[in-house]
Amino acid sequence: MTRTAALALTLAAGFATQPLSAQPLKIKLEPFEEKPAVVEREIDGPVIQLAICLDTSGSMGGLINQARTRIWSVVNELDSATLNGAKPTLEVALYQYGSDLQSGSEGFIGCVLPFTSDLDRISEALFALQINGSSEYCGMAVQRATQELAWLPKTNETLKVIVIAGNEHFRQGPVNYQQSVPNAVEYGITVNTVHCGTDQEGRNGGWLHAAQLGGGEYNIIDHNRDFVEIPCPQDERLRELNVQLNGTYLYYGIEGEDARMRQSLADTQNEEASGMALARRIESKASSQYRNSHWDLVDASKDDEFELKDVDKSTLPADLQEASTEEIEAKIAEYGAKRAELQAEITRLSTEREAWLAEERKRLGEELGESLDSALVLALRTQAEAQGFKFDD
Repeated sequence: MTRTAALALTLAAGFATQPLSAQPLKIKLEPFEEKPAVVEREIDGPVIQLAICLDTSGSMGGLINQARTRIWSVVNELDSATLNGAKPTLEVALYQYGSDLQSGSEGFIGCVLPFTSDLDRISEALFALQINGSSEYCGMAVQRATQELAWLPKTNETLKVIVIAGNEHFRQGPVNYQQSVPNAVEYGITVNTVHCGTDQEGRNGGWLHAAQLGGGEYNIIDHNRDFVEIPCPQDERLRELNVQLNGTYLYYGIEGEDARMRQSLADTQNEEASGMALARRIESKASSQYRNSHWDLVDASKDDEFELKDVDKSTLPADLQEASTEEIEAKIAEYGAKRAELQAEITRLSTEREAWLAEERKRLGEELGESLDSALVLALRTQAEAQGFKFDD
């Protein structure tokens, strides 16, 4: 992606945020191509693979807004998890179904983003989603996610989860969910459902039954609920620290400068969406899940296979292009130490913020209610703990 394309991303019309440009991003949906549901590849430590299937039909603006602004709560929850003392790597894939904005996609379903640990790309993809009316083929969406994504083999160190959210009957479309959901289970994938509506509608529509077949959780949420925005005393300092944190990134490689701009754009989009979204994104950027070794020298230097001598200096920031290897290594060490300090302060302030926010909500008598992130956290935590993961409480 070029810098121009990165800056041209917009927020879909009708949401609380304002577009950053006049032209919306056209999401390229990959055509259906059945592939093995298990891909052999090397992994280092535990991995949680989460495929999120979102209904993007015309009534789902609230759901998409929740996904955009609350994905960081899921990231932060999983960052507190360990398996045999090791933190898991989170890989997220994103599917949309139910929108006919993309012509030629079978069943109005497409893979927006394959599995990635790049949190900025995940945010970018969520903000690029647009809604439009169509048919919601839940059974086919589960089938596509099962067959198309690069799922890891089932082991004690891999947790594989599909979460599908929407509001229409689960029985729509040519693929019977009573076949596609058990098929996912055969590959070691747990299927969770989130119905946007009443419990009775969810049960009548097959959402409970699909979760039961998938060995997962069934949740109901009010996707159109307006959440009270409560400014916190820690917010201003967290914003200041975030600016400083971004200054510790040293881009490299053919897409390095674009990735740095994507990082900044994700900050802007989340801040325009809500103060809560930005605060929790900043917390995520201080976590072990926020890894950018594919474009940042500081993170890359922690990888055993990384060799600084192999980096094309012409792709570095201008002030490093003529620097010696020793000078670049010194800069990496300096920025790494500074980043660690900033992340420690962000983590401390984020903990204080959540405690303060909980007390303020109690004082105001605000009922939290169920939301997409609480449904995701419940499902992932329940299934991770059943597999031996431990969480900090």
